[in-house]
Amino acid sequence: MITILGQFKGFKGDRMKKGFALSMQQVFNVLTIIGLIIVAVYVFKASHFDMNVLVDGFENQRRLISLGNILISPPQLVAVEDGRNIRGVIDSSKLATLDRDTLYQEILYPDTKYEFKINDIVDGATVGGIRAGSVEDYDVYEMRFPLAIKYSDDKINPGIMELKFYVKKTT
Repeated sequence: MITILGQFKGFKGDRMKKGFALSMQQVFNVLTIIGLIIVAVYVFKASHFDMNVLVDGFENQRRLISLGNILISPPQLVAVEDGRNIRGVIDSSKLATLDRDTLYQEILYPDTKYEFKINDIVDGATVGGIRAGSVEDYDVYEMRFPLAIKYSDDKINPGIMELKFYVKKTT
């Protein structure tokens, strides 16, 4: 067999290497490089996961803000003067007859629920709102929006809409 291998370039029958030897410095260098590769992969994966969580959270915050702006301007809630909806001025009589299901069909994101409560700042009373129902497996985001509550042509009080936005957990 040595004669066959001896015919190939680089093989000399009696001087053929039988093993591969590394010095301690070379072993240390190889282990250091492997360690750096593992750390780089771990850091990249961890930062990628954190970035996805942040993006999802920011998207839900944007939806919450958009929903709040939508809820202070629908014709089912706002006061109407001269055939125009007055954004941010809630008609108290409309709150008494508000139908949650109709509002939900018109204003809703997929896999979400919301509820709001409108409080009169001057009187300290809750004027109206809607409840979301069962929200056990949902994440919650909350925000308050200033508005005005119109009781009659003579009485308009400042108020706050407390909005809770529920997003179905994806875990």
